Amino acid sequence: MTGPEKLSVLLPVYNTRADWLSVAIESVLSQTYRDFELLLLNDGSTNPDTLATLAAFEKADDRVRLIHNPENMGLAKTLNRGLTLARYDWIARMDSDDISEPQRFEKQVEFFKTHPDITVLGTGMNMFGELEAAGQNPEHHDEIATMMLNRCAIAHPTVMFRKNPILASGGYPIDYPNAEDYALWTKLIFHHPEVRFANLPALLLRYRLIRSRPAYVKTQEESAIRIRAAAFAALGVPGLLLPYFAKPARKRISGKKLKAYEDALSRIFIALQRQPYIIDDTFRERMQYILQKAVKRALPSPYALRRMGSLLFRREAYLDSLFPRKAPTKPAADSLYSK
Repeated sequence: MTGPEKLSVLLPVYNTRADWLSVAIESVLSQTYRDFELLLLNDGSTNPDTLATLAAFEKADDRVRLIHNPENMGLAKTLNRGLTLARYDWIARMDSDDISEPQRFEKQVEFFKTHPDITVLGTGMNMFGELEAAGQNPEHHDEIATMMLNRCAIAHPTVMFRKNPILASGGYPIDYPNAEDYALWTKLIFHHPEVRFANLPALLLRYRLIRSRPAYVKTQEESAIRIRAAAFAALGVPGLLLPYFAKPARKRISGKKLKAYEDALSRIFIALQRQPYIIDDTFRERMQYILQKAVKRALPSPYALRRMGSLLFRREAYLDSLFPRKAPTKPAADSLYSK
């Protein structure tokens, strides 16, 4: 399949500050790649400045389509509506308070044209606002799939994707507030293996970080916990093991509890190892980190002291006993390398 020719850009808006919104829209309209329509999806905004800004941009550029929801529907439903209204097969996402770098679309389109197997493509981003930092995710599909079991590994406002596979999967899940993107990516990875992911390392978006939203963050994390549980369940990991896939709280645990951590982490690792795209070393590192914290919390119990000795003096043997590496694949009988 060839890459994009024309794009539909989905930019949902709900009472965004007019100055932030103007900069976000201008960053889309100023792209070096110009073959797109921009859908401004007004999700029931009531702020007069927001509404005036939207109307002004619709009037100023014929690539802009202003679409009003009949009421406030929330982000997931708004994006799903946008997918059905988009005229073109390729979708680019944009948030109403972020800034796309001028060559973002051009670089993503170029990548798709040389990687026809990829369905969803994210990029790196620079965070600004209440915190300044660079954010990058794994580049390749297997790395992304593995990371999704720990956190979201595709930055939503950076993505470009083919529309039809997303619609065929049912679109954005609506029951994971503030984490609908994470829910969509994990659904695609673990239930639609034909969908392939990638990330460009280039920092092609400036993400406005607003940390002073405790209620938003709390709801997002609650959704993320449920998303990870569903993903692990799809991979055959019982839910009762998941509390062990996190470092222990800052309190003392018993040697018996430490043993429970070892057993649970070993079972999780072996279950995940059966999946063709799970990367052993990534999970060994994560589980080693959890295990080290659990051992520390269990000191000075005799069992923890023995395990501390193993970590200090026989680390690889100890880790291999819990998290065995896959055996090398035996060459086929007719292989040039068979003996």
